[in-house]
Amino acid sequence: LVHGFVNDEPDRVKRTLGISWPLMVNMCVFAGSICHDEKDFSWYFHSEYGNCYQFKTGKVSSRTGRRHGLNMMVFVGAPANPNSITFESGARLFIHNQTESPKSVEGISVMPGTSMNIALKKRVHNKLPKPFNDCHDTAKPFDGFFYAKTLELGYAYKQKTCLDLCVQDYLSRQCNCSDSSYPKLYNNVSH
Repeated sequence: LVHGFVNDEPDRVKRTLGISWPLMVNMCVFAGSICHDEKDFSWYFHSEYGNCYQFKTGKVSSRTGRRHGLNMMVFVGAPANPNSITFESGARLFIHNQTESPKSVEGISVMPGTSMNIALKKRVHNKLPKPFNDCHDTAKPFDGFFYAKTLELGYAYKQKTCLDLCVQDYLSRQCNCSDSSYPKLYNNVSH
């Protein structure tokens, strides 16, 4: 219930409910270049985790290994802020395609005082067009409302995002409210 009230607050208030960028990020290097500045990340508020920072798109490393990826040292201890929205300490790491919402993927918990090394390998499947399968060869195969809304929010289509929007639609029609953990579907509905 508290999370719903927090989501209605302006961003300047939400930012005070967790550890600030300068206190949290002690070191950040991507592919040998310093990325300590907050401008290298975009801020958003998560109803469960508070202040979240997403590494911005357009930065690519073509080499593998620990020195060529994203390396960060962050303070994830208990915030000294009595207004914090969570009783947990630590961080939640979301690794996702830039066309997906970080809220639509499972995260990895990072506890205070620990070090993590996560290696990823991208796998791409290219399917053959008709007559070898029934896949649509156009970029917009569906005309549904939730499909269009997913694209409008700036995400690639995923069934989970579509289902999340469907839940939001149901809640807005039943109680003129919405769940703050899902993407907001209508602007005139309160959380």
